[in-house]
Order: sequence, then C-alpha cells, then structure tokens
Amino acid sequence: MILNELRSMVLKIKDFWYALKVSARCQGSLQEAIPRLGIGAYCYAPMRVSLRRRSDRPSLKRSEVLVFSNYLLVRVDLTPEHHQKIIALHGCYGFVQFGDALPVAIPPTQIANLKAELESFSKGLTVLASDEQERLLRIIVREHSPEARNAGFQMFMQLIQRSAKRHALAPLDKAGKKTVMF
Repeated sequence: MILNELRSMVLKIKDFWYALKVSARCQGSLQEAIPRLGIGAYCYAPMRVSLRRRSDRPSLKRSEVLVFSNYLLVRVDLTPEHHQKIIALHGCYGFVQFGDALPVAIPPTQIANLKAELESFSKGLTVLASDEQERLLRIIVREHSPEARNAGFQMFMQLIQRSAKRHALAPLDKAGKKTVMF
C-alpha cells in the first residue's frame, strides 16, 4: 500500500513543468530541439490571438503573439543530466530559479489553468478566478504589453515558489535526487 502511494507521488513529480529562459531568436528552434534530445521533454510556448488595427485599411489584422516572450515551458524529469543537456543548447539561458535555489517547479494544474484561460480569452468567455495564481494568469493572458506580461510571469513564478515552499514540494534535492515529502 505504502509502496504504491510512493510510486504515484514520484510519478506526479515527473509531471512538473519548468520555465526556461531562452533567446528570442532561438525560441522556435529550441521548441523543436528540446524534445529531440531523447530525454522525454515536452515544450509549450503559450500563444494568444491579438487583433491590431491596420495602418493602411480600416480593418483589423489578426495575429498570434507569445504570452511569455523569451520563455519556454518545459515538462521534463529534471535530473542533473537532463538539466545539463538542455542548458547546453544554443540560446538557453537557464531555468527560472530564485537565488541559489533549485529551478521552480510549476504544477501541471497551473499549466492546465493557463491553457483554459487562453482558450476562454480566444473565445471571448469570462472564467471566474478562484485564487491569486489564477487571477494573475488572467492578467498575464489579457495584457497587451510584452513587458507587463513578462513582469506578471515573474510574479507568477514567485507565487509558485512560495506555494511550493509552503507545501514542501521539492522535486530535486541539491544532489539531484528525487525527494518526496509526506
């Protein structure tokens, strides 16, 4: 019984996402290159629809813009070897972390909330936010300025880190081994 619970908790740890700071020029190529490393990584770059007034006509131009410019969301089992393989790629600056701490793990529920918010935004729907993280996601998705979206993303990552500390979620310890807290 306890062994099954431990296995399920370790499997849940593998489902975490991490924010990777990347060069704007290399973002597209990195989104394709990271899954090809053979480490079971999956990349996600959230996009939203933007409508802009055309300068030459009285109509609107529809385009897709990145929600978080210069960031990729990467789902990977972040062992030290995988970390080094990803960071060694041209255009990667590193995983988002605060101070000398471990990279901030983003729970899959937050990625699902982000995807739902992006979908509702594109359809023009309003979804009620139940907590601070979801309200911040809504602000990030609906903001027009890339600088404001990136600032909101940094606040979002800090909220996730505080939440992880509060709930004692630590996917990797300093030696790079999996840890599970009960």
